[in-house]
Amino acid sequence: MDAFLRLPHGRLVVLGEPGAGKSVLAVLLTLGLLQHRQILSPEERERAPVPVLLPMASWNPQAEGLELFLARRLGQEYPRLRRQAGEGEPDLSAALVADRRILPILDGLDELPTPLHARAVGELNAYAGTGQGLVVTCRSREYEQAISTRGAELARAAVVELQPVALEQVIAFLSQPAIARPRWKPAGKAKAQVRRQARQRRFLRNPRHRPAVGWPVRSTRGRPRREASAFRHLGEGGKPRRRARCAAG
Repeated sequence: MDAFLRLPHGRLVVLGEPGAGKSVLAVLLTLGLLQHRQILSPEERERAPVPVLLPMASWNPQAEGLELFLARRLGQEYPRLRRQAGEGEPDLSAALVADRRILPILDGLDELPTPLHARAVGELNAYAGTGQGLVVTCRSREYEQAISTRGAELARAAVVELQPVALEQVIAFLSQPAIARPRWKPAGKAKAQVRRQARQRRFLRNPRHRPAVGWPVRSTRGRPRREASAFRHLGEGGKPRRRARCAAG
């Protein structure tokens, strides 16, 4: 949140693979900015836009400009904003958007149909061209394709790409305080088991590790030794070994 407040133009694009945490980051950023407003002076709070988190899935940029979309979704999420500010004036949601009183945090550009991605980036650029800050989340590949098709990325926006989080990092984060760590031990054991199974599959797929003949092979773990020794008399290629005879001395 502090890093976002230091951005000169207040524009941020959050990229990442599915499940990387883009939506979670958008939620945490929204909450952090709302808390930050509480420590501002009344004059500063009056100038600071209110962060509003909105999913982008219902937006059709070919049929609806970004400002109309924002006003519509504000009215749907907050019905009280649908009332008009005065006789013959637009409703409050449209007035808030027009007066740049909100900071749109738009989650899921990639959830739009692929043919609309480039058009959406153009609409976002037009909105940002008025000096307005905004935040957009998107999958990495879809954003790269959109800006490649459009020929321009989101103007003056910082771009961050979230990296996958290792299971050990997740456990360490969720295990605070330390007394909570034992509850996550099963997750670590499950991961170790998955790794063992993956190694076993790789081993069995290797032709050098397969039996020389097409006989079924059974595990002898925990069984009497004689069950395994039944095959010891076979040599290479399944042929019986010849036993050396010692001459009587």
